[in-house]
Amino acid sequence: MLREALLDELLHAYLTPRYGTGTGVVIDPNGKQSPQMDIIVYDRGLLLPIVKSERSDVFPLHSVLAAIEVKSNLTRAELLETELNMREFEKLEPVDISRSILKMVFGFFGSGAKELATAKNRSEGIKFLTKEMRSVKAIGLLDRFSWI
Repeated sequence: MLREALLDELLHAYLTPRYGTGTGVVIDPNGKQSPQMDIIVYDRGLLLPIVKSERSDVFPLHSVLAAIEVKSNLTRAELLETELNMREFEKLEPVDISRSILKMVFGFFGSGAKELATAKNRSEGIKFLTKEMRSVKAIGLLDRFSWI
């Protein structure tokens, strides 16, 4: 919870007032619900959250710009778990197919991205990312200052 709050504060420093963040689930026009997401970035100019509470919010799919999972220790297993959650997220019925929602995972520490990026494992890492990571489009790792 603390790490999600830290990343949320960092995002707020770069977002204009038109955009907001929260944690919770996303719902499509048919009532289908996504898994719980650590951080949702949404456009306040389109639609506000349907439900806003201290613990969890409900966001209409139409206003969502990004879904972010935050991991304390980002490992290969955590990457795969996040990928499965994002695949569930993608099952929501799109409102506007002309734009896509950024789906990413952010780790504060971890070996997952490092394992994939080392020269020794580079070809295996590229194979893993292209084969297994179809829904997650960005991976950030703070302790390595890296983005994939």
